[in-house]
Amino acid sequence: DRSYEQNVDNTLELLTEATVARACRDGSRRNGLMLSGGIDSRIVGAILQQHGIPFSCTSFTTEQGIGALDAKNAREVAELLGWDWSMVEVGAPSGQDALDIFKLKGGLMSMTLAPLMSYIRQMQARLGEDQVFFTGDTGYGVRSFYPKAKARTTEDLVTRNMFAYHAQFKMEEIAGLFRVSPAEVLKVFTD
Repeated sequence: DRSYEQNVDNTLELLTEATVARACRDGSRRNGLMLSGGIDSRIVGAILQQHGIPFSCTSFTTEQGIGALDAKNAREVAELLGWDWSMVEVGAPSGQDALDIFKLKGGLMSMTLAPLMSYIRQMQARLGEDQVFFTGDTGYGVRSFYPKAKARTTEDLVTRNMFAYHAQFKMEEIAGLFRVSPAEVLKVFTD
C-alpha cells in the first residue's frame, strides 16, 4: 500500500512526464493550452512553465455567454502567472462541426463538444496547422464500437472496457444523427 502523499507524487510525476513528452520543445511547432476555469489546464500550464516550455493560452465564450466565467477565471490565472492569454468568441455549431468533432479523435469526442470546432479552427489559424494543443477533455467515445466478441488479451479487454466506460452515443445513434448507415460511421475509423 502506498500513502496518499506517494499517490499524489506518482500521479504528478506521470502527468509531468506525459505533458513534457507531448509538448514541442524545439520550436518547430507552437504549444497551445485551452485554459479554462478548471484545475487540469492550470496544472498543465504550470508544468509547461516549470520546464521552460513556451506556450500560449486561450479561452472561449459563446454568443450566449457560455464559458464567460471560465474565461474570466482563466484570464486572472494567466495574468497572475504571466502567461500569454487571449479570448476566442465562438458561434453556434453547424452540422459540419458535429461531423468534424466526431472525426477529430476517431469518435472519442462527445458530440456535445461540436461548438469547439470553431474554437479549434481559430487556434489552428493562430498557432498554425502543425501545433501541440492541450485540452482538458476526457475523451468520450462510442458505445458498441467493437464487435461483441470475447477479449483475447488483457489489452483488448481494457480497450473494450474503456470504450464502454467513456461511451456517449451508440453507433446507431451516431448513424441516425448524420443520416448514414452504421457501416458508414465505422468507415470513418477504418479509412
